[in-house]
Amino acid sequence: MLRFEGWPPATRVTIKPNDVFPISVLDVELAEGHDALFVRIKHIPTDSCTFPFSYGLLTWVSSEGRELGTVKAYGHCEGEVFKLGTGRTPSQRAGVLKFDARGYNLQWIDKGYPWTLEFQALSGITSEGAPDDLAGGTLGSFSPDNGKAVLDFTFADFFAGLVLRYLLR
Repeated sequence: MLRFEGWPPATRVTIKPNDVFPISVLDVELAEGHDALFVRIKHIPTDSCTFPFSYGLLTWVSSEGRELGTVKAYGHCEGEVFKLGTGRTPSQRAGVLKFDARGYNLQWIDKGYPWTLEFQALSGITSEGAPDDLAGGTLGSFSPDNGKAVLDFTFADFFAGLVLRYLLR
């Protein structure tokens, strides 16, 4: 299940020659219990949307490291949303969103074509686990008409189990 609220105001970053990478885009604090960061990136064109730049590496870094992973992120004029998350709630809630322009992008930037991007970041929840009323319990059982098999469903942590017992008579 995915839950999050509206986007915050955008932060504009212009990548220029001699920038040191990765660039710190903005400080982001995840809400309590959130396990993902959604980042909207939009290229801001100077004249048209034709742009030779390719991508960058996007990550969120806390004092414990890159707890939400790293994704390859593009700067499209229409904008695109990228998800950082591993399915586990990070141990730290405060961190810095970083962007590292890659490859041939840097040669274009060095030739005098700065790359302007807008970033918006929002924390969210992507998984909640088993509902409390089902955790560790049995959903139900099934006995076929012949009475030789018993079928049980159980939940333990986030996993469902199916148990089929054949009865010898």
